[in-house]
Amino acid sequence: YPGNKIRFSYYGNTVETMIAAAINMEGDKKEIMTGMIANQMKKSYILFNASSVDNNMIRLHLKQMSDNQLTLADDFEFIRSASVRQAGGNSKKKTQKKKHYKKKS
Repeated sequence: YPGNKIRFSYYGNTVETMIAAAINMEGDKKEIMTGMIANQMKKSYILFNASSVDNNMIRLHLKQMSDNQLTLADDFEFIRSASVRQAGGNSKKKTQKKKHYKKKS
């Protein structure tokens, strides 16, 4: 993204666009969208840094990226890191070969 000024490149331009859209929302829609953005940020960060992710850091980045216009509820529950890693598409997955048996005559 050489032309864009993305604060945190590992979140990408899509998260910036989602944040801009959520800022203009109100009520429950805004709260739901904010949670969705936070979980997307967590997924992106885990793909960038597979070793660990701190939910409080995601909260801080969300506030910074939205200029303090988006905050998560205190009781917001992030998706589990393990579920992101499992669904992340393991390219080293073993492929099973089909067994071909000869028909007996």
